[in-house]
Amino acid sequence: MAAAEFELGAITRSMREAFAARAIDWRDVEGVLIRQQGRLDFAQIEANLRPLCDLKEDPEIYAHYEALRDRYR
Repeated sequence: MAAAEFELGAITRSMREAFAARAIDWRDVEGVLIRQQGRLDFAQIEANLRPLCDLKEDPEIYAHYEALRDRYR
């Protein structure tokens, strides 16, 4: 699997799990952030995650994501 494909899969998985906002999913998001540290396109993640959070009317999801992102960036 090419690096770009792996990154896209990690991004998609991270966004889906963050949107679900369950404790187990946040642990998975944290794992992706750790394993892919320095290789993720945060702008792409945020461009897709923020509108989903807005639609769900749950700003806490994005705030939680930001805290994890800042920890592992």
